[in-house]
Amino acid sequence: MSVFVPSWAWRPFPRPLLNLFVRGLGILVLALATATAAPALAVDAARAAPSQRDVLAGPVEARVIAVRDGDTLRVRARIWVGQEIVVNVRVAGIDAPELRGRCPSERALAKRARAFVVAAIAARPVRLSRIRNGKFAGRVLAAVETEDGTDLGAALRRAGLARAYGGGRRMGWCS
Repeated sequence: MSVFVPSWAWRPFPRPLLNLFVRGLGILVLALATATAAPALAVDAARAAPSQRDVLAGPVEARVIAVRDGDTLRVRARIWVGQEIVVNVRVAGIDAPELRGRCPSERALAKRARAFVVAAIAARPVRLSRIRNGKFAGRVLAAVETEDGTDLGAALRRAGLARAYGGGRRMGWCS
């Protein structure tokens, strides 16, 4: 007994068409998975993204790695048991002269401010409090207290090496 089999039935499915079918199916599955997961991811990201209004009360103990200038430190902060981060910290509430300032007097005052901070810290731990995001990525704004309890920003102001600063346009240091 003989069975009739049409010629198209015994040939394998053409490989290029099979590849297109499999790729298309994969793209469709990926698109569906992304479309269903995207709203949940967006909500989680929005919830997790810190804003400038978020404040961590502290205190958070930190070791100073480097003193950038009179109002910026690089620290290694212990944020949890076995968890440390390295971050730039701008001392809140002050404006110190810049090492790359506009005039020689500003640059000289900036060097004095930096030396003052190095001496005040003297390779001892500091405590950060009222920590919040700075206006530049990768930097936080915080009140910095030395190991003996001295407010670093207030000490710089008393020494005439910084000015009070609450945001906005800063005053120049050159006469």
